[in-house]
Amino acid sequence: MLNEPAAPGLPLMSPSELARLIVRHAPRFEIETASDDDRPGAVAWQSDQAGHLQIGIAREQPVLYVRSSQRNWTATGCCN
Repeated sequence: MLNEPAAPGLPLMSPSELARLIVRHAPRFEIETASDDDRPGAVAWQSDQAGHLQIGIAREQPVLYVRSSQRNWTATGCCN
C-alpha cells in the first residue's frame, strides 16, 4: 500500500506520517463489557478443547485494525 504511487494531486505519505495521522484522528471507544465477548482483541488461530485450530479473538492482545485511503474532492464533487 505505501509503495504505490499517490493519486495525481495527492501527497505520498511516509509510514511515520500515516501513523501520526492515525493516532491524531483515531476514535476513542468506551465499550461496556458484560462478558469476554465484549472485549476487543486480535484475530488469531486458537486451539479448541479437542486440539483443532479455529479462528478466535486473542483478548490479551487488544488491537485496532486500520485501513488508509485517500480521495481527491473537487469543488464540483468527488474525484478527479
